[in-house]
Amino acid sequence: MTQFGYEILLNKKWRAISYDFEALYNYGDTSRLYCLTDFQVGWLLSNTDYFAWTNRWKNCPCTQNDMLALKAELEYNLMNCVDIQPYQIQYLYDQQQTVELQQLQTLWDATMTPSGVNPLTPDDFYSGNGSLDRRTALCTACKIYVYSYAQNWISKAQIALGLAALVGIAASITIVGGIIASVLIGGLALITTTALSAMQDTDALDAVACCMFSALDGAVISQAIFTTCLDACGFTVGSNEAIVRDIIDSDIAQFQNWLSFINQVGNSYEYAQNGIIDCPCTVEQTYYLEADFTVSQKGWYVSQTDRGLYSAGVGWINQDLVDSSATYIAYDFTGSYKIEILEARYSYSSGGDQGFKRARLYNDGTIIYSENIENDNTVVYPGTLQLVAPGYPTLDQLEFRLNCSNGTGTFLIDRARLQLTSSIVPQEFYDNGWTDYTP
Repeated sequence: MTQFGYEILLNKKWRAISYDFEALYNYGDTSRLYCLTDFQVGWLLSNTDYFAWTNRWKNCPCTQNDMLALKAELEYNLMNCVDIQPYQIQYLYDQQQTVELQQLQTLWDATMTPSGVNPLTPDDFYSGNGSLDRRTALCTACKIYVYSYAQNWISKAQIALGLAALVGIAASITIVGGIIASVLIGGLALITTTALSAMQDTDALDAVACCMFSALDGAVISQAIFTTCLDACGFTVGSNEAIVRDIIDSDIAQFQNWLSFINQVGNSYEYAQNGIIDCPCTVEQTYYLEADFTVSQKGWYVSQTDRGLYSAGVGWINQDLVDSSATYIAYDFTGSYKIEILEARYSYSSGGDQGFKRARLYNDGTIIYSENIENDNTVVYPGTLQLVAPGYPTLDQLEFRLNCSNGTGTFLIDRARLQLTSSIVPQEFYDNGWTDYTP
């Protein structure tokens, strides 16, 4: 995380603050009687989950289990001094969430628009303009919503089942920004020990979050669509994923849950712009990239000795040898991208009888895909040489070849285009001067 990204987190309503654990060693184990009211003790008890987060402490020579043991001891000592019950802690927490939901309702009532609830939330589509930042923000918001509902449900389920407080998922897994408010009504009717176990399965929670993301990505932002976003998950009946889906879906139509979600969509966009992403799903983006060789080489080079030249302001031209001419150019890259279309615009005038045009994709020197037009001496300008690939993800080189044998010819490649799909921004192409184009 960048320093600026940390400051973004620090200045939100919640606090991603860490403290030096070594400083606590300055305090001994002497028993003290501190002057705390019942309310203050209850207030501390309602926040002890956060004390056990290991990422809250620097220089802590302790495991997650150590932190949970310290948390349990703190809770016991606080409750041993004051006659406060778990349901009372839950009451304080619920009151806090009620206030937050009321604030969101007031913001909605003023404008009746998602951006009225949060200025960073789009008013058109859940994923806004479809940029990678917008889509990863939506994905992060889906995870935060699912995990928050689960944590809120777990706390109530433990009380309803008469169980001692168990380790909640928030204590062992960081939720970016902390838990958001949720309304639980229908989900309370589904409390069982089996359901409790399922709701603590983080793989199942991630699967439900990704189902939600898949349904909302590119969809019009409305409560009606949010209400149906878990309808087509297709989980196996009786699986943890299906149990979690059913519980969360039971309250998906609660209007205040939607308000809490769209508020988080805006918050998550701010995180994404600063490199803060917590997305369990694969979020891929299609890029349309162009290398204009009349401007510069754009990172391309002659791939075989004496097989082409770069002419400034013109592009890649042929190099004449005895009884042959050729233009071979290549481009190397390191990222993992699904290459779907590779295209060159060229002119071709073959003076021989064995001309060919080729577009190729390589991995570690091996040809993975190739589009070959053999023994073609047709004079063409402008022509398009296109290779369509099924998106093989492990590639490292692009190449074009124009050639004629038993004669001389005139060749020019003045533009390359590339369509690829990736879960990361193909920055290395932009760094070499490639630009976006509209297909």
